[in-house]
Amino acid sequence: MKFLEPEMFWHLVWILPVMLALFLFAWYRRKKVITAITGKDKPDHLSVICSPGMRIFRFILLCLTVILLITALARPAWDYQTIDMAGSGRDLMVVFDTSKSMLSRDVQPSRVDHAKWLVKELVNLNPGDRFGLVAFAGSAFLECPLTVDRNSFLQHVSELDAESIPVGGTNIEEAISTALESFKAAEAIHRAIILVTDGDELTGDSNKVINELTEKKIPLFIVGIGDPSQPSIIQYKDEDGTIRILKDSSGKVVNSPLNEKQLISLAQQTGGIYVRSTAADTGLKAIENRIKKLNTAEYSNTTAQKPIERFHYPLWAALVILVVWMCLSERGRTKKALILILFAGLTFSAQAQTEKKMSAEELYNHGVKLQSGEITPETKDGQKADALAAAEEYYLKALASGPDRNLLGKIYQNLGVIYQKKGISSRDKADDNRKKQRLQEAVKDLDSVLEQLETAEKYYQEAMVSSGNVRGIVRNQTRLLKTRKETQELKKDIEEFLKQEQKTRQQIQDAKNQQQKENQQKQDQQKQDQQKQDQQKQDQQEQDQQKQDQQEQDQQKQDQQKQDQQKQDQQKQDQQKQDQQKQDQQKQDQQKQD
Repeated sequence: MKFLEPEMFWHLVWILPVMLALFLFAWYRRKKVITAITGKDKPDHLSVICSPGMRIFRFILLCLTVILLITALARPAWDYQTIDMAGSGRDLMVVFDTSKSMLSRDVQPSRVDHAKWLVKELVNLNPGDRFGLVAFAGSAFLECPLTVDRNSFLQHVSELDAESIPVGGTNIEEAISTALESFKAAEAIHRAIILVTDGDELTGDSNKVINELTEKKIPLFIVGIGDPSQPSIIQYKDEDGTIRILKDSSGKVVNSPLNEKQLISLAQQTGGIYVRSTAADTGLKAIENRIKKLNTAEYSNTTAQKPIERFHYPLWAALVILVVWMCLSERGRTKKALILILFAGLTFSAQAQTEKKMSAEELYNHGVKLQSGEITPETKDGQKADALAAAEEYYLKALASGPDRNLLGKIYQNLGVIYQKKGISSRDKADDNRKKQRLQEAVKDLDSVLEQLETAEKYYQEAMVSSGNVRGIVRNQTRLLKTRKETQELKKDIEEFLKQEQKTRQQIQDAKNQQQKENQQKQDQQKQDQQKQDQQKQDQQEQDQQKQDQQEQDQQKQDQQKQDQQKQDQQKQDQQKQDQQKQDQQKQDQQKQD
């Protein structure tokens, strides 16, 4: 459940205190009058038969009645019904800054609240135009595509805050690029981007997107939120709800001025306009006049999701409680009143619990609500995949309920859109796997994309047979064919890359094997060379040993020969000596004889 005008609840802030003050004042006056009449500060029950407890109970009932009436004025709603829209208007993409600097309070109550009010006023002043919403800080996200559904758009605007984008900063390039991407999916020619920001710490290459805006002749209307002469501190709530002042890493308080110089330059480069918006001068009229100068374009075959208002439930409850309040007496005589209360309660309960079987159109409308991303029991955590699956289930139930020809075409068309979205989701998954180099998984995802697109095409073909909204179906079919072609080309490129990668891997493996073979051969050769060197060394050692042995033998032989020669010489000398002695003896003997 949601409230289309939740600001109505602010009236309770002053209504309930006023009622309480009046009740206490009346209590005091009544007590004073009774004291004056009876002469007693505390009169007994015989003289005063009014019940203080019943008086308080009736006051509580009256307060509940007022609360329920305010709840009815806030326009509670749940469930949706699909309505066909046709007309002419402009395409206006609101790019909304949700960075921390937008929490500054130089514009009351804060920059972000003032900006949200301004955007809502622009929507109310241009009821025939289509509005889209991009929230950005350090990154950007398409919160709401171009739509004529004012309630849906305003709901998205109301939910914006400084926590909408978790990445800090003010990335103007990504924000405008996201807006341009959303325009690519639209056929309207007369377009403009409304940038709502304080211009603090702009990042990104703005020249790139400015050139693209200039080429496509899309003006940039910039609303600067804040006061450039009064740099403001940034207040925020931490996890426990305490209000704190934002400080930098060095502990200094961060001041956030309005950066008008760069914003004016961006607006002038695209042929747009820059307007400063404060509490005193909102600049709303200047932006409105510039929007009115844009031409309008016809649009048809457009549907919007209109919430089904349920204000009658709190209204009936308020009426029942009011009747009870009127029936109850402060004198405590409540027997008849209790009968009326019981009857009124049973009547209201019977009305509130009356249910009927859902028709084909109700099933279709429920599926549309699920497809739009609303959180319901079928989508426990608001997950889109669950929502699409639940929406598909309701569409199939609607088909089984025997819808008329026009509704049949819408059901088939929405089933086609669901499978086309599934294909896009699978394509995003494939891109993620491709970026992470999980190419085999990417190919499987792309196969799933092609299967889902084929199913979507079959549903579109069925829708064209049954529906008069041929133009919208053809537009979706054209996008489907484009997505299919891109997917097939991407799959082909990845498969070619895988083949080339496989070929490269094979070449690398072959080279590795060849290198291993060469290394083995080299090792074998080195081993052989080492063995040869060892053998040669061993042979050389043997030769050296043999030579040494031979030398020793020769030396021994020479020594022996020398000894023998010496011995012979000695013997010869001895012989000669003996001969000489003998001769001398003989000579002596001869002489002696003589």
